Amino acid sequence: FRYTNSVPMNITTKYYFNPGGSVEPFIGVGLGTMYVVRRLDMCPFRFNEKGWGFLVYPEAGIKVPTDGGWNFHLAATYHYMPSTGKLEIEQSFVGFKLGMSWDYRRY
Repeated sequence: FRYTNSVPMNITTKYYFNPGGSVEPFIGVGLGTMYVVRRLDMCPFRFNEKGWGFLVYPEAGIKVPTDGGWNFHLAATYHYMPSTGKLEIEQSFVGFKLGMSWDYRRY
C-alpha cells in the first residue's frame, strides 16, 4: 500500500475579471511550502519519506455573489512541489474547491 499525506501552507492572490458582475471569473496563484509524508507498506516492511518543500499552485475559478453578501466559489488548482533533498520525487496533484464566503465590503 502507498500513502501520501501533505499539508500545504501558502499565500494566495487572485485577480477577478468581472468585479461586481453576476458571475466573477478569476485566476490566482499561491506560493508557500508543503510538508509531505510518504509511506510504502510491503508487509512486513515499511518505508517512509518526510520533508518540506517549496510549493506553487495556479488556480482558476468563478465566484457567484448572492444578495446579502454571501458568495459561492468553484475553482480548480494544480499544486506542484519540486523534488528536494529529503523527497527525491516531485509532488503534484490537481484539486477542486467548492465553498462559500461572506463579503463584508458590500455594507
